[in-house]
Amino acid sequence: METEMSEFTACKESVNNGFTMTFPNGYTVSVRWGWGNYCDNRSWNVDYNNPPDCSTSPNAEVAVWGSNGDFVQAPGVRGDVWTCQTTQEVALLVFQVANWSKEKHNG
Repeated sequence: METEMSEFTACKESVNNGFTMTFPNGYTVSVRWGWGNYCDNRSWNVDYNNPPDCSTSPNAEVAVWGSNGDFVQAPGVRGDVWTCQTTQEVALLVFQVANWSKEKHNG
């Protein structure tokens, strides 16, 4: 069985190499895979005067915070972020957060 490649891609227009999504329930998911983020690109050496057209990574750093601005803590989370999450793991987390009730994690 052949394994299909999955990865995150950010292009020049996305200087921070990632994105955020805020849902009607007040939660925000941040997904980052650039230099300094907890992913395979953590120690990536980039010339910011001449960045590549796109950057890719097989995994990404993910954080979630509520409308009160507090990061959501969860088992297995390094500080405020989930480290080295695959595309499948990020997709599942985004789906779960989008469906949380407003009271689930906001204090």
